[in-house]
Amino acid sequence: MRNVAVILAVLAAASSAGAQQTPLLRPAPLTVQEAVQMAVTANKNIAAADFDRTEAEQRLLAARGAYEPHLLVEATRRRANIPVASLVLGGSDGRLVETDFIASPSIVGLFPKWGGAYEVGFVSARLRTSDLFATLNPQYSTSLTATLTQPLLRRFRFDETRREIAVAQQNVNLSKDAFRVVVMDTVTEAVRNYWELAYARSNVEIQQEGLRLAERQLESNRRAVDEGLLAPVAVVEAQVQVETFQQTLAEARQQVQVAENQLKQRILADRSSPIWSVALDPSSPTVAADVNLDPGDAVATAMAKRPELKQLNTQAEINRIDTRLFRELKRPQLDIVASYGLAGLAGAPVTGSPILFDVGDQALLERVNALSIAAGLTPLPAEETGLGVVPPFMTGGLGRSLGSIFGLDFPTTRIGFVFSMPLFNRTAEANLEASITAGRRLAAETDSMELEIEAEVRNTIAAVTSARERLSAAERQERATLEQYESEQRRFNSGLSSVFLVLVRQIQLIAARTRALRARIDHLQAVADYHRATGQTLDVYGIRVRP
Repeated sequence: MRNVAVILAVLAAASSAGAQQTPLLRPAPLTVQEAVQMAVTANKNIAAADFDRTEAEQRLLAARGAYEPHLLVEATRRRANIPVASLVLGGSDGRLVETDFIASPSIVGLFPKWGGAYEVGFVSARLRTSDLFATLNPQYSTSLTATLTQPLLRRFRFDETRREIAVAQQNVNLSKDAFRVVVMDTVTEAVRNYWELAYARSNVEIQQEGLRLAERQLESNRRAVDEGLLAPVAVVEAQVQVETFQQTLAEARQQVQVAENQLKQRILADRSSPIWSVALDPSSPTVAADVNLDPGDAVATAMAKRPELKQLNTQAEINRIDTRLFRELKRPQLDIVASYGLAGLAGAPVTGSPILFDVGDQALLERVNALSIAAGLTPLPAEETGLGVVPPFMTGGLGRSLGSIFGLDFPTTRIGFVFSMPLFNRTAEANLEASITAGRRLAAETDSMELEIEAEVRNTIAAVTSARERLSAAERQERATLEQYESEQRRFNSGLSSVFLVLVRQIQLIAARTRALRARIDHLQAVADYHRATGQTLDVYGIRVRP
């Protein structure tokens, strides 16, 4: 920024002078636009409000993350020694030993519309057992299941997740309007501080001019006393005038320090800034821009632009979102649950089982195969185990089991309904009534804010009008007082007036100049307040808030 570079250059030049004490630096020029830019850039309140806005945006992203699919993976390994007391349970020497490994990844998530949920899960298991009745050992079982849960009543049109996203979006808007409030307040205060410093510096010049006039009159009176034209008391009167202006000059210089520190507090980032050691000289012309003082237009502009009113409207929108949710939660719950699953099984067939079975079935199979061969037919295929025949599509490993899934060999379809309804539903009814009451409160606060804005706009219009009229009258008074003082000075030089009247005219002239300066600054500050009241501060100073 050009202003900071100029100010730092002044500071560097003063530091290089090698003074042992803090030098009296030449004031660095600063325009009102530059002061506004520095305030917007450095003010900590604006930085904090910007952090709030960034936080709200991140919370919106977090709320939208509820619809992201979630991957869940579970893997377990188990070895179990199970005591058995019956041969039917398949254990030998009184125990059954099983070792298995199960992996079950799944994906779950929510649908953005209609409140539905889905889950797709896969299970793969490998089991090795000492069960004498097992036909496959080890065996590989797999399953793939897709489940859909869809609300039909409660949470169909609106639910908690969609509410969180909608509220988070409104909170982003709320933070943006809060940011605008802080920026507008900061800019308005910086502008007022700027013009107050401009008044203080110009007032010092006026008081210095008054002191010079008083000192000149004192010297003139001394010469006249020496020449015998005036009584010695004329010197005393002029000396009193000089001392009076010296006091007012000291007070004016103190006002400069106070006003300058107040402005620096607005536009500097921290205490370590080197600009604290630089005197600031407001260089913008003390001429206010014309503003539209029509009350109807000004109020309409304020109602459209004031961020405080937008904040209340946003809060009302959040209340409508809550009311919509609580109305939805009053409905009974009726969900449809549907699932479709596929299963697979494969393993190594068990042969040579020590369990004795009736061999008639085997003999019959062999006889049938002998007759089939004699008749030219294909014999029946079979694999012998201790428990019977294992189908060929079950013989194999994990790949064979997965093949059953891809081949849709063992599908399972399920559909059902879940119904739930509180017997009294007092919670939902109470939440709904509380939300409706909160909406009425926000409506009343909005009406109150609109009345406050109406009055504030009209008051600033009155302030601008009054300041403009006072400025015009003060400027006319200043010109007339100057003419009066000059005329009194000429009359005194001609011996037609007294020292007292000349000193009175001096006081009146300096007071008139001070009043004219005060009226000029009051007019500029009143215009700044008008811009704030109508919500035009950011537009006037070219400040753009990122959307």
